[in-house]
Amino acid sequence: MTEISRTETLLRKIYFALVIFCIIILNYGIIINKKVFLLAAFGIPLVFLIFFSLRKYYLEIFIISLFFTKVIYWPLRLYPTLIFALLLIFFYLTHKDENIFNHLKVPTFVKTSSAFLITTVFIAGILTPYFSFFTVYYSFIFLMFFLTAYIVFKSITDFEKIKNLFNAFILGTFIAGITKIIAMIDTGFLRALGSAEYYYMEFTPIALIMILFLYYVSGDLNPKIVFISIFLFITMIADQSRFAWLGLIISLVYGIIISFILSPEIKIYLKKKFPVIVIVVIISIGLVFALGLHKIITTRVSEVHFEFFQSVDLPQDQVISNSLESRMLIWITAYNTFLQHPITGVGYFMFLEVSENYNIFPDFIYDLYIAKCDAHTTYFNFLVDTGILGLSAFLIFGITIYILSFKSIKISPKENKTVSVLLNVLMFHMLFNSLYAGSYNLVPSAFLFYSISASVVANYLLLKEKLKINS
Repeated sequence: MTEISRTETLLRKIYFALVIFCIIILNYGIIINKKVFLLAAFGIPLVFLIFFSLRKYYLEIFIISLFFTKVIYWPLRLYPTLIFALLLIFFYLTHKDENIFNHLKVPTFVKTSSAFLITTVFIAGILTPYFSFFTVYYSFIFLMFFLTAYIVFKSITDFEKIKNLFNAFILGTFIAGITKIIAMIDTGFLRALGSAEYYYMEFTPIALIMILFLYYVSGDLNPKIVFISIFLFITMIADQSRFAWLGLIISLVYGIIISFILSPEIKIYLKKKFPVIVIVVIISIGLVFALGLHKIITTRVSEVHFEFFQSVDLPQDQVISNSLESRMLIWITAYNTFLQHPITGVGYFMFLEVSENYNIFPDFIYDLYIAKCDAHTTYFNFLVDTGILGLSAFLIFGITIYILSFKSIKISPKENKTVSVLLNVLMFHMLFNSLYAGSYNLVPSAFLFYSISASVVANYLLLKEKLKINS
């Protein structure tokens, strides 16, 4: 019996056990009249079948799952992508000896920084004064970010695989954008949520950065990509997220500077395709004005000021004038939480569960603006959830991957330069975005952050192998 047939036999047995389990769930759901159990009973076997039937695209399916962020069961933070992550881990365990995975070894310094970060999260989950099953369970969710990232790393057998992941992300963003448009038409509300909900604000700038470097800069432009890029740009404006706009602008400026300094090839491409880029920009701006979205930009920018909580003409039931002030209320509460648990924090994902214990504002303000909210920046989330230890570990890991992405640009031959620059710009974008927004500690976005980090490591090692072969 071959290795593959043994794998297939194991899969059949596990699928049979899964069906039996789902029959039990189905009956339980009928008894207690809970739709979520009924949905799970029919959905889990179906998802399992689809995932393993389309094994050629297992990684792309996982990436697209990031864009369906409706929580199935909140206490367990059970997002659809979490289920797909489990399937991804199971797929690797049952197929790891096949040639669909590479034989690259993770560098020691990446292993060390990863282990340090994972350890600090588990320490926070164990030493928290709110220790429970959930604090340990949330730590294991964090471990899953790294397990799936490792599988992404092992799945990248060549440079084309990295591009495939980017294209899957672009496709997922486009699909989420369509669902957003449908929701806008249905509700008449400009900030209506699609399948990716609020994560769409975070994903759209990243998708636009990918499109710019993969297609505009490399010269591989086509009408379909032009349409998608304009579509994503328009929906990003409609989302009214100033932080998304800021992140995109800063990252593009950074990317252009890096390209001009470290990549003569991209510099030539940019000059060559400059007229096309100008035309696309003009069309995008024209559409913004035609659709009346320019009013959103001027309004949102005019709302930015540094005289917080000074407005006197607010409605009776409102105490803030814009979203920046609501964030400040959250940050003050988070800071107060950190002061009382500075070393190891309150446990991963736990701030939004226990923030009421550290609230210093009147109850109605807490209920309106703070309750059930995370700390609204990646760094602040790590600080309050895992303390100084956890934040330090996250910074060490992030900077390590960023440096690796920078080194990759320097050793990249002409044909691989664009992807290496793109990975570096993406790491810069996520680390910079984490200063004022970002949610790279939360389930969908965290999977993205560590998957891109894994792509950086794989790209670096593939480049080193290529250099060895060429020399």
